Amino acid sequence: ISDKMLEELKSRFNRIIVLYDTDIAGLSNMQKIRKEHPELEYLFIPRKYDCKDFSDLVHKLGREKVKELIKEFVKSNGKKSID
Repeated sequence: ISDKMLEELKSRFNRIIVLYDTDIAGLSNMQKIRKEHPELEYLFIPRKYDCKDFSDLVHKLGREKVKELIKEFVKSNGKKSID
């Protein structure tokens, strides 16, 4: 995501949650943006789910279960990952 796009999103939303793929490229980009924008929240898919990305997680667990996990994450104010 470009800095310009991120600044636009920050001006429009009070809360931004970032979710990158859990492959090497995704984790690398996550670290970069995390250093530059520590005010954002970062969501990780735990390895126990054996899913590389969000669509894999939805396919494996189902849409409703993933919605529940995200709601729990949002309630925790980003203090934990989805479990």
